[in-house]
Amino acid sequence: MNWSHAPPGALPPPGASVVPLLLLLVLVPLGRSCIFVFDPLSTTFTGHINKLTQHLLLDYPVLVPMNLEADSWCAELWTIHFLAAELGRMLEVAGVNLKPLVEKVAWQVNFTKNCNISDPEGCVGLERANVSQMLSALNGHMEALKSKMPNQGGRDEPVSFSNCTHIRCQPGSLAPLPAQVSLTHPSSSVQKQPGTQASRAGSLHRSHLPTFLVLVPLLGYLGFISLWQHQRRLRSQGTQESE
Repeated sequence: MNWSHAPPGALPPPGASVVPLLLLLVLVPLGRSCIFVFDPLSTTFTGHINKLTQHLLLDYPVLVPMNLEADSWCAELWTIHFLAAELGRMLEVAGVNLKPLVEKVAWQVNFTKNCNISDPEGCVGLERANVSQMLSALNGHMEALKSKMPNQGGRDEPVSFSNCTHIRCQPGSLAPLPAQVSLTHPSSSVQKQPGTQASRAGSLHRSHLPTFLVLVPLLGYLGFISLWQHQRRLRSQGTQESE
């Protein structure tokens, strides 16, 4: 008499071997990955930044972070993240002639989106600066960050910035939001700065979305396996009773 839950040699449902992998994916903090196998910074970013600077009014106002922690590994990446967001806002209101120049610089810093950087504590304060100061700072931070990337200084292995995905601020430096400024066109003014809390909520939502997308099909598949095993047990019991 065979007391097994399924007939000998019964094959598991298709894809059953995928379950351990899916469980592993759920346990991995998907929102904390910021690893570069190759250097994402081009060698032409300085030229693009200089060209954009020449075509902008020097007193064009922008908003830049003022109280980031002076972390020797993460500070440049955090600053570039905020300056990339400011370039994105400039791009939305740039005129026909200026837009291609802003696009080229924005493309140079687009790699920061892969890190899902967020401000979970809502501690980052922003202050006004003019665009020439912002672009000069961007150039310096890009050069400093490039020196840490793969294939720089004899470094061939992947470089991880996973501990930089959550922004940290200077102790006791929680700053209020700056006065909002109305923007029309980069040649004369700046776009209104969205609230930090709203942008933080959006960042947190994006960081949890990949986990949700993995959990839903995983739970459905586990339910399918449970149903398949239950049907096998019923068939086995029916066979035993007939014997």
